[in-house]
Amino acid sequence: MGCNLTSAGRVKTRAGHQYILLFSAAIVALLVLAACSDLGQSVPPATKTGSQTEPAVAQTEQKLLQQLKLTESKGEADPTFDQSLNRLAFFYAEEGRPRDAEPLYRQLVASRLKLLGPDHHGVAAALNDLSGVMSAQGKNKEAEELVQRALAITDRSGKKDNPDSARCLASLAEIYAREGRVEKAEPLLVKSLDVLTRVSGPQHRDTITVMDKLAMSYEMQHKTGPAEELYRRSLDASEETFGANSVEVAGKLHNLAKLLAEQGRYSEAEPLVVRSQLALEQALGPCHPLVAHNLNSLAIVYDDQGKLKEAEPTYERALSMAERYWGPEHPEVADILISMGEHYRSAGNLVKSEEQLTRALAILSRLGKVDSSAGANCLYRLGNVYLAMRKFPAAEAQFKKALVVYEKMQGPDGRDVSLCLFNLAETFMLSGKDAEAEPWMKRAVAIAERIMVPGEPELSTVQRDYAVLLRKLGRKADADRLDAKAKKAISAKR
Repeated sequence: MGCNLTSAGRVKTRAGHQYILLFSAAIVALLVLAACSDLGQSVPPATKTGSQTEPAVAQTEQKLLQQLKLTESKGEADPTFDQSLNRLAFFYAEEGRPRDAEPLYRQLVASRLKLLGPDHHGVAAALNDLSGVMSAQGKNKEAEELVQRALAITDRSGKKDNPDSARCLASLAEIYAREGRVEKAEPLLVKSLDVLTRVSGPQHRDTITVMDKLAMSYEMQHKTGPAEELYRRSLDASEETFGANSVEVAGKLHNLAKLLAEQGRYSEAEPLVVRSQLALEQALGPCHPLVAHNLNSLAIVYDDQGKLKEAEPTYERALSMAERYWGPEHPEVADILISMGEHYRSAGNLVKSEEQLTRALAILSRLGKVDSSAGANCLYRLGNVYLAMRKFPAAEAQFKKALVVYEKMQGPDGRDVSLCLFNLAETFMLSGKDAEAEPWMKRAVAIAERIMVPGEPELSTVQRDYAVLLRKLGRKADADRLDAKAKKAISAKR
């Protein structure tokens, strides 16, 4: 994204506007489970639920609990008990309730080990599912051990190009990605995709899922070309498999739009998000929480094109819809408030921006999610607001809190770590503390030069501002060398 040298907010992180990947687990559950009336069948694909989603989900949970209670009397050897246990565990996992899913999956593993033996693919599947809910709780070490156990079972089958192994590899890759080890995740996803494409076909649901995960892996590594190619392949396959106006296709459109928007290709991104919105409203009705989720991203695209008048009512509609469904204390509500905070800052309404961000931070704090990506982004943006208000101690405090979270999530050389350090240095500079600013700026530049492409706007901005600081500190020769380095890189890129 381009850098804004004149605003008090200075450089905007990649998360400066957070284009959220569709779909979060909690939202997917609404699509998959709200229509699940025939409990004798496997969980169906998403279908239209309209504004009745919340009671329908509650009703589905009760039906699943009743079904499990009925089948328990038949004993664990009865296949209907295994099915009921698996369905309820799946329900909780997909609804974003991994703690509720965990004991059910543990029971499923124990039951299948007893009935099927340690080398059965059903045991591997249950271990893999248990791994997923452990990872969702941040227990990645145990999650990795579980999926490795599952892989050992599938490997012992001796089956070449085993799709079960491919699914386990994708799960292991997801754990690595959660830990920020994207470089370890990528080869596993490449192998998984290769197997599933050949064995299950390029339009199979599992193949498409892994395709998306690999695209996200590329995106996290800033490999935008390969990421875009895979997102487009996923979109084409999904249109063939699910239909052009399906919820699944809406998700693919959203993810592609996100990638394009983060490259500043807003004119290409906007029609994709609009098309995604129309598909969602047609499939789910106009008052569904997933519609709100997508509206938030559409408003962000409007914002990043400077269409502030179009953005504000879109945000308001998204927030109203999310609050009506989720209630006022939910991560989805916090996400929208964070986006609105950035919107109002861009529009120059700093008081309104502070209100939205402070409310979002309070929600995340009560939910124990300040140490998350959303929490870091909220803290960072609040720091920008205080910087614009010239409340330097408050800005410093927010940037330092955000920095701790970014370092925890991305490691010491993360892109957002570099840009947060830069804004922290800018805070000291604007408050007249140039000597205090220098070590923060020096570290920001060192990271940026290691991870960014020479001539990239954000890198050039950091280098130029460091040169300005060095001159103020009387280090003209160092400043001249840095300026020359930045100019040479920009010229070469042209």
